[in-house]
Amino acid sequence: SETGQAMEQPIEQAPERADFQDLAHAGFFGDHTARYEFASHFVAGKRVIDAASGSGYGTVRLKLAGAASCLGVDVDPASVAHVERLYAGQGVRYVQGDCETFDFRAHRPQVVVSFETIEHVRHPDRFVDAVRRGLEPDGVFIVSCPNDEELGPHNPYHLHSWNADAFHRLLAGYFSDVVLLGEVPT
Repeated sequence: SETGQAMEQPIEQAPERADFQDLAHAGFFGDHTARYEFASHFVAGKRVIDAASGSGYGTVRLKLAGAASCLGVDVDPASVAHVERLYAGQGVRYVQGDCETFDFRAHRPQVVVSFETIEHVRHPDRFVDAVRRGLEPDGVFIVSCPNDEELGPHNPYHLHSWNADAFHRLLAGYFSDVVLLGEVPT
């Protein structure tokens, strides 16, 4: 700049949805795929719901890991239609639904995964309660969110932010066994 000070570079914004056909944002895919790789260790022989399935990749990944059934749920009808065409024949189903009001009980899931979604929903407590009510008694909810993210114009899609303590409190209000893990770039 004219004053000799370095100009601040804008932070690249992650896309709202991880679309694996969008190579312009490929740098964001590693975190996304790592979450599904982690969850894949919990799904063998289980009925699984991928809440906010977005690009549909993760739903297929969980099915390939041995899930008995996989249902992807997403609020966006266009995304659902797209992934149904993209992953037809992979042994998964996709439906349009809002995570806050979706009837998880009707599908009796043993595992529900939801990655980088809870910061987007208007009423996170309603979402977590809907999952809790729908899960089988020995079910597992694997959920992630950004940690202590500053809300603002750099990501207009996020309505909420949690640090580890606040996220733990939210989940502990609905589940008796809550384990928090961190994700570290390697």
